[in-house]
Amino acid sequence: MKVELDDDLLDFCIVQSLNESLECLERDLEDPDSCIFSTDFDDEKSEIQAYINAFKLVRGWYVA
Repeated sequence: MKVELDDDLLDFCIVQSLNESLECLERDLEDPDSCIFSTDFDDEKSEIQAYINAFKLVRGWYVA
């Protein structure tokens, strides 16, 4: 069975996925035990913030 998504539905799915990822990253930003990128908390926060900024930029392409 072939399923086709129209552009609006596909955009909606992408935005929802970005929102979920952003929520996780924003939680990790304040978690001192987060060690996704680095064991140094300041480096970790900096790297997570860079990803948050990038995800928001990409989300803006769809929500504009």
